[in-house]
Amino acid sequence: MVTATFHLQHDEEKALWDLLHYHNLKQETNADRDRYYRAKNVLKSLGIAIPVELEGINVVLGWPYKAVTALAKRCVLTGFATPSGSDLGLERIMYDSDLEVGAAIAHNGSARYGCHLAFVTPGEEQGDGVRVWLRPATHATARWDYRRHAPRSAMSIQDNDPITGLPRELNLYLPGKIVRLTQSSTGWIPERFPQRYPGVPVVPLRHEPDDEHPFGTSRITKPVMALTDSAMRTWARSEIAAEFFSAPQRYLINASRDVFADDNTGELRSQWESIIGRIWAIPPSDNPDDPDIQVGQFAAASQQPHMDQLRQIASLLAAEISIPAEMLGVKQDANPSSEGALEVLERPLVTAARDAIRTFGVDWRRVAMLAIQIRDDLDTPGEELLSIRPTWMDPAMPSATQAAAAVTQQVTAGILPADSDIALERLGYTRPEIDRIREHRATAAPSDVARLTDVLSRTQPDPQAAPPNADGLKVQFEALGQAIRAGVDPQEAAERVGLHGLSFTGAVPVSLRLPEQQAQALEDQ
Repeated sequence: MVTATFHLQHDEEKALWDLLHYHNLKQETNADRDRYYRAKNVLKSLGIAIPVELEGINVVLGWPYKAVTALAKRCVLTGFATPSGSDLGLERIMYDSDLEVGAAIAHNGSARYGCHLAFVTPGEEQGDGVRVWLRPATHATARWDYRRHAPRSAMSIQDNDPITGLPRELNLYLPGKIVRLTQSSTGWIPERFPQRYPGVPVVPLRHEPDDEHPFGTSRITKPVMALTDSAMRTWARSEIAAEFFSAPQRYLINASRDVFADDNTGELRSQWESIIGRIWAIPPSDNPDDPDIQVGQFAAASQQPHMDQLRQIASLLAAEISIPAEMLGVKQDANPSSEGALEVLERPLVTAARDAIRTFGVDWRRVAMLAIQIRDDLDTPGEELLSIRPTWMDPAMPSATQAAAAVTQQVTAGILPADSDIALERLGYTRPEIDRIREHRATAAPSDVARLTDVLSRTQPDPQAAPPNADGLKVQFEALGQAIRAGVDPQEAAERVGLHGLSFTGAVPVSLRLPEQQAQALEDQ
């Protein structure tokens, strides 16, 4: 913890101590969630069914990890776009700030802690452009301005002491300036960097914010932690019961101490030797009046109650975090689920992912607008900047066949342009692949259909117009031939290209004839 500050202005020191207090206040909860996420939480025994000697049994359960990653892996940021098709240079900013990887980490951190903070600053060297730094809630914090719906101050821990783990370099973000605090032998030394941007260049990437939690809420909720503890106790009891099942308790009736003694030494055998040794071949007693020795075994407890309880807990947890119970490793049905059944089971998770993307999209848009404003020294965002939107992979993650069928139907219905980037995005193509497809389209020769469309679009039939010249007739007849080869009715094709009143003899020129196999296939249809 910071113990002293020097040479700070009054507003800076007040903001710093407020941020440090708020950060320390949240760290216990964040550390607890991190332990559950990394499966480092200890077994919380009730002190009844589990012996004290076995309370230290190593039981781990990765359900909180699955609660976070199941959602975060469906929130995939693919880039930014505007209606004009330009990304305003954000692709370069994403590359310089490694945001393709950083965005995935940020979404994971938001689902784990509630938020992940994005700090947007100009490069330290001339020509460095702008950088976006992403920090988790364990290494950064901010204070919320409800009036502006944005942070009023923020702090990030840039470096920790490797021995003590305490911060030794901090960044303080205030309106119009950034203060870097470095620990020295005499205290904390500030270094100020004035900023042209008048606000605080920080955007929280939030998961499910609400009125009481403007910085978002975690997927590792109290019910998730409680159900995980219950499942761990059930698993521990199952492990102990399995040990007794493997080595069941046995008994002997009417047996003397000599039965358990070694024949040569007279010493008692160990428990393990008594179970697997000659005790199962006890000779009869020399005295006929002695009762026979009876050997028996207690019935081992069944594992089924533990499995049933674990399945019930998994169902409760699956409902809490909106994922199928199968994703927790618990099979609810012996038969394999069909594709339609899996889609129904995953629908709550897809809905949760869409809701998360909606909030992430607002925050990433603010990050993009802030980065361009700082890069271009803009006081206010322009119209094109306001129109920028992040693009996302479909959280439903449809198969290639499903995506192709959906896009084909939308293109056929006229909803999507066939040659648009949106159609390619919904087919699952990445941005580099889309760029290569566009380049190929620009350089490839036009198809017959494209040429026919172009000719028809340039032909304006008008019955009252003057007869065309020889060149015009040549163009029209070339269009007529292409239309007939494309399968259009000859009379209708003639009308479309402007050759009104044209009579056909029924003879087909060789250049317009279909190959024999294609003609036969057409006749068969």
